Amino acid sequence: MATESTAAAAIAAELVSADKIEDAPAPSTSADKMESLDVDSEAKKLLGLGQKHLVMGDIPAAVNAFQEAASLLGKKYGETANECGEAFFFYGKSLLELARMENGVLGNALEGVHVEEEEGEKTEDESLVENNDNVDEEAREELREQVYDA
Repeated sequence: MATESTAAAAIAAELVSADKIEDAPAPSTSADKMESLDVDSEAKKLLGLGQKHLVMGDIPAAVNAFQEAASLLGKKYGETANECGEAFFFYGKSLLELARMENGVLGNALEGVHVEEEEGEKTEDESLVENNDNVDEEAREELREQVYDA
């Protein structure tokens, strides 16, 4: 009988310890919250840094900062989440400024180059209109009278 009571006590002790393990809070949830706060704070820092670079005119650095912020928020919330909107807006704005800046370097490449049009090539509209240079004085007077009479 002593063996039965010790066996029952051992089983009861195992059940109590199992209940304590199940009731204990999972340690990963607090770590997830800290990581979540770290991602949000890091993204805010990058957004601020990117805006600073954008105002100061350092467009490539702004693009990199906004890209990193959008990437962090996209990994956490998903790329179509509302939380990513500000990062994607400023990322697009900085990319537009970068494109304008780069286009300005090459934008004047063809300025001053004379483009010659061949006289043999007439557009459809030009072929319908008569050339006034080929009309003599008598024909001009006759046309002028017809216009005045109309």
